[in-house]
Amino acid sequence: MPKPVLITAITVGDLRGTCAHFLLTTDTCHYNHRDFHDVEYIYSTYVNKVKVMDYNSTLNKFTGYTAFGMKNAEAFNNDPILLAWRHSSVHNFCKHPGTIFFENIFDKAEHPLPLLLVKPYVRLRLIKSHRGNQPAMLMCSAHKFYPKNIKVTWLRDGQVVTADVTSTEELADGDWFYQFHSYLEYFPKAGERLSCLLEHLSFKEPMVFDWDPTMPEGERNQILLGVFGLGIGVVVAAAGLAYHRRRSCHDR
Repeated sequence: MPKPVLITAITVGDLRGTCAHFLLTTDTCHYNHRDFHDVEYIYSTYVNKVKVMDYNSTLNKFTGYTAFGMKNAEAFNNDPILLAWRHSSVHNFCKHPGTIFFENIFDKAEHPLPLLLVKPYVRLRLIKSHRGNQPAMLMCSAHKFYPKNIKVTWLRDGQVVTADVTSTEELADGDWFYQFHSYLEYFPKAGERLSCLLEHLSFKEPMVFDWDPTMPEGERNQILLGVFGLGIGVVVAAAGLAYHRRRSCHDR
């Protein structure tokens, strides 16, 4: 699988006239391939360390995380000109500068630059027992992994199971990491082997986690601890720092 690269530009400033509130915006590019065909651009806004809103080029929409952010996101999503302008950053901010970065920095580095590969913490547990004609339910969860893309497959005696399987999308934790959950409904059979197979860039090969109903709960909850794979991510930061007035409202 291709190795991801992350480039982020950070802009910091103050909100004048708002009693020293602090504003931070980030422009982030996620690269998975050198031809940039699936590059993802994310623009995020924070006020006083709280994420207010972001724009995701893959979805081509704004998402609000506070009342103020949701109000603005709704207005921005109804503005096709603004959406087109923000989506143009895929080329203007990610693809064109990305070409320069790869050709002049990444490829010419004396030693290969480290990339962020974080293995998931995997938890396989029973969340509903079999009773009468009601099926049991297993949950396979992957936490604190990076990059985003992950694939979870259920196996029954080594065979892929597709029926009675539901899964979430990759969910952002808000701290660069992601989580993913998949559920399997089943009627237990004596001697069968149920497994959760995970495929992720941090693994050299797919990892299989077997369900063992005889294992103590504490041991099942610690199937795999995520660790840093190949090192820290490539982060190229450009910061502009505005003068921040620290006078309180009472001093004005």
